[in-house]
Formats: sequence, structure tokens, C-alpha cells
Amino acid sequence: MSRIVVLAGRRIDAPGGPERFPAKNRDLVCARITDRLRAVGATAVVASGACGADLLGHQAARALWLKSRVVLPYERSRFRETSVVDRPGDWGPVFDEVCNAADAEGELVVLEGAGEGDAAYAAANRALLDEAAKAAVASSPPMLVVAFMVWEGAKRGERDHTAELAEGARGRGWTVQHGFVPARGRRRHRGSDEPVGHARAGPQDQSAYFASDPDRKRSR
Repeated sequence: MSRIVVLAGRRIDAPGGPERFPAKNRDLVCARITDRLRAVGATAVVASGACGADLLGHQAARALWLKSRVVLPYERSRFRETSVVDRPGDWGPVFDEVCNAADAEGELVVLEGAGEGDAAYAAANRALLDEAAKAAVASSPPMLVVAFMVWEGAKRGERDHTAELAEGARGRGWTVQHGFVPARGRRRHRGSDEPVGHARAGPQDQSAYFASDPDRKRSR
């Protein structure tokens, strides 16, 4: 059965910061997202637009000719400055291309009045889940939704927006697939089953995998 994918995850690491998504794994993670989109029969990806997991998800979707819906917590120019170009990797042109294409196709969602900081990102998470649900119901026949969490699997502090989106997806009865482990070693997410596919394909392929939550009741 075809599926809508709602995707979230880590941004590219800041220089000198904790290692969660090192820039050297950019192509590897994009390839893994592409593989999993094919594997689940995805027809569309719903994600925000931050550097790292979000933009790679949109790039993978477009490479596969899937629909790509972008959800931003506030105006595009400010988001570009605070969540895209502030990390290494020349992500600005990627963001511009993804947003321009989404805007032209009526797939760019920019929230208004979502507030600042954690409040804005929490609102964006709710919007991501809602947009994925709407896309699933609008399909004929209605589709299932699966959540891709592109991260190392460890919650970061009290407010981890990737973890919160995963919990929101579980609350709707959706399957959650966890993926991407930093280069310092594979680590299984608590509550996940065995990694699925391509666990170790080579000396550089030790930084990402996908594993699913235990079977849960699925809903449309």
C-alpha cells in the first residue's frame, strides 16, 4: 500500500557542537532516506525546511518524483536565516529550490501567529502531523501515514522536537521508523526492533540505519 511520509530529524551539526549529524554523512543519509521512501511505497513527503534531515527528505522526494509539502513555523526569510544557513554546507540554495518548487505547486505551508522558539516549533510539529493526515485522507483510496525520524535515537533535553513529533505520530497510531546514527557508533532507539536493511554496507556506512517501532495499530 502507498503511504504518506511525515519526516523530521536533526539539523547538520554546528561546528564544535555535539556530534549528531556530521556533515560528512550528508550523502549517506540522503541515500538512506531515498531507499526507505521506495521501500514503504511513499507518494508524498511532509517535512519542514531546516538544513539536514528536512531538506534531504525533500530532495529525496523530488528525486523520486514524489509530492513534497514544506511546513515552516514562521516567515520563510527568517526561517532561512535561523534554521538553514547558520550551519555548514551551503544549504541556502537547497532551501530556496525546495521552497520555490513547493510554492509553485501549492505545497508550501507557512504558519502565522505560531509564536517564537519552542512554541513555534511545537506548532510546526502539530501542523506537520495535520498536513500528513490531510494528505492521507485526501488520497483515493485513503493512504496510511508513516513517520521517519532521521536522528541518532537519543532524546536531547526536555524539549526535543524530533522526539515530540515521534510521540505525536505514535499517538495517532502511525508507524514510526527511526534512522541515522552518528559516526561514533550505532545505537538502537529504545522501543525499536532490529535495524532494517543496509546495516553495514562499507567502512563509511556505519552512521545510519532504519528501525521500526514494535507493531502498533495503524490508522488512516
